[in-house]
Amino acid sequence: MEHNIDSIDQNGSGRLTLWRALVIISSVIAVGAKLIGLEDIVGAFLCGIAVNQLFQHGPAWDKVAFLGKSLFIHGFSLVIGATMDLPAFVRGLLVRLPFVVGIVGALCNGKYAATLGPILPQQFGSKIALSPVVDRG
Repeated sequence: MEHNIDSIDQNGSGRLTLWRALVIISSVIAVGAKLIGLEDIVGAFLCGIAVNQLFQHGPAWDKVAFLGKSLFIHGFSLVIGATMDLPAFVRGLLVRLPFVVGIVGALCNGKYAATLGPILPQQFGSKIALSPVVDRG
């Protein structure tokens, strides 16, 4: 029986092939990113794009998505958290506090404005329109 990425069925045949493909793709991209001097986050991003393109339309997508959500995200967060220089992060945050508060405020206001979008036309009837209506008839 020939095993390839698309041969994974409900019984789980081909899991070893799926695992091998994931490990090979991830390893090649990680080594390539290190060799050309890219940051770890860029290498992880490139790996995600490659795995997404390879597995997105096949029957293995559920397994790949589960693996990414259950292992990769948590592992990546732990690695980033362990390597982060916390005093430098806090110092940068405090130095740029007005900028940070402005960005967070703009995000909150944008979310609030987005929630008002469907409400305003209902309250005021057809007097308020999100875009001008042109009668071409």
